[in-house]
Amino acid sequence: MRMLIASISLLFSVNSLSIELYTDFPETINADESYVFYSHGKILEGSKNNKPKHESYGIYAFPEIKKALFSEGDFNLIAHHRAVKTDIYAYADVLVGQVEKLLDAGVKHSNITIIGFSNGSYPTALASDKLSSKGINTVLLASCLNENIAFEKQINLGGNVLTVYETTDVMGSCGKLKHHSSNAISFQEFSISTGLRHGAFFQPLADWVNPLKRWIAEKHSHK
Repeated sequence: MRMLIASISLLFSVNSLSIELYTDFPETINADESYVFYSHGKILEGSKNNKPKHESYGIYAFPEIKKALFSEGDFNLIAHHRAVKTDIYAYADVLVGQVEKLLDAGVKHSNITIIGFSNGSYPTALASDKLSSKGINTVLLASCLNENIAFEKQINLGGNVLTVYETTDVMGSCGKLKHHSSNAISFQEFSISTGLRHGAFFQPLADWVNPLKRWIAEKHSHK
């Protein structure tokens, strides 16, 4: 899969670490740093507009979400803008390959987190399943229908897992997925109640961003 998007970065110095916000996988890997991947919702796939508008859920504020996740997060954030009709299985393989590159470069498994929202949850969950023995962290936002993510083969997430859902959204709890994820070290879930349905994750609301970042901070360690 060839999705060559110019990489831009914002350089900060936090606790003597150089952390950056990337739009593509970084050319240089620093083993002592943390890395977080954010896979966006379907509405952004192939869109020339970084803030497309959904008729029911409003504007998907991709730039603001990236900034909110990255700000004072003490980790490198990789948030790639996927092409239209991206094959989720192929993209999952891309994620797996990138995580393996981090691990091969000496990045601690506990310092790697993959996040997926809505349609972005599918490649994220598939990648987590393939990496289930590696102990990385996985976050799924508004991902489960009937308490599961349905693939031809039941997936088994590994490492530390966090799922988040909005109580007014059709996408709800991931209870069945938790049951099937025997490789998980821990599996936590929380809900938010904003009344915004799926659109709750279209904006960087403190309701989900803040507890998510606290969870990441707990799982990542520079010791």
